[in-house]
Amino acid sequence: QAAAVVADTVLKPEERRVERFTFPTPADAPSMDVVATLEYAAVDGPKKFLEQIAAQSPLGARDPVFERIRIVEQSVNVLLQGQTAPSERLRRGP
Repeated sequence: QAAAVVADTVLKPEERRVERFTFPTPADAPSMDVVATLEYAAVDGPKKFLEQIAAQSPLGARDPVFERIRIVEQSVNVLLQGQTAPSERLRRGP
């Protein structure tokens, strides 16, 4: 249990967020590939905590909660002259 909640960062249904990042790039680079991956994190913590979770699961330590699960990955080639290239690929996780 958390001592305090500083901010609720959970996205509401249909809520969108924009985040902007700046990357150093070589002066003569025409474009760069940007890859964003969204994954569920594996359960983590002290050994005793993980053992308690495994003991309550029918799958034990083989339960998927102990593995990272990829939700989606998106790649975009961004022209460094200020325009986004039209080639965009979307790959969904397993």
